[in-house]
Amino acid sequence: MKSHDLKCWPDYFDAIRCGSKRFELRRNDRDFNTGDLLMLHEWDPETQKYTGRIAGRWVSYILKDHEGIAPGFCVMSIQKDPIGTAFLTIEQVTYESHKASGSVLSRQQWL
Repeated sequence: MKSHDLKCWPDYFDAIRCGSKRFELRRNDRDFNTGDLLMLHEWDPETQKYTGRIAGRWVSYILKDHEGIAPGFCVMSIQKDPIGTAFLTIEQVTYESHKASGSVLSRQQWL
């Protein structure tokens, strides 16, 4: 499992946060895989700055090298809860996922 820090524009960020957008279409330049953690940092294209809002989402399925998907791109199904850890708290998951980098998120940042 890897953690990926990614920019996310406000409209997409809000749709992910409310749960209506449960997929990500990305250039697969990071070798995304099932089980990876996407740290989506809201990016304002008008100000060219991060807003400070972050949403963590887990990759539960990935489709790449498939008809209809451009070469070098992938579509990832994403979910709020980590795969196979339904009984862990948000704090436990974020700590385990980020302790190596020292960037443990607060519960509000995670949600």
